[in-house]
Amino acid sequence: MNRSAMAGAGGDARDPVASRWRPVLDQDGLLRFGGRWTAVTRTQEPVVALLVDHFGELVRTEEIAEAYSEDGVPTVVAIRGLLLRIRRRLPDLGLALYAVRGRGVVLDRAARWEGSPC
Repeated sequence: MNRSAMAGAGGDARDPVASRWRPVLDQDGLLRFGGRWTAVTRTQEPVVALLVDHFGELVRTEEIAEAYSEDGVPTVVAIRGLLLRIRRRLPDLGLALYAVRGRGVVLDRAARWEGSPC
């Protein structure tokens, strides 16, 4: 995946203002949001980039599978495991990964986040 595309629609990945309103995945594999950040593994990067590009929107399981594996179709168990590991990194940023049963997931702001991206 093109690293410049991984910055997402929020603009420059190092711009703190852009990462306050939308999550941004920078070229160093850091997911930034609300003035906070967490590291993302190289395995997780393509899927996190996809989720960031579609922030607040449904990302279908098929799209996640395509982003996750270039060498064929990953198993459902592998995709669930990857999403679980990504999901665990999100609460400290005020983000959450919501499952839409039978369809995919939505990356969005956490419903009960006490912090503010402002």
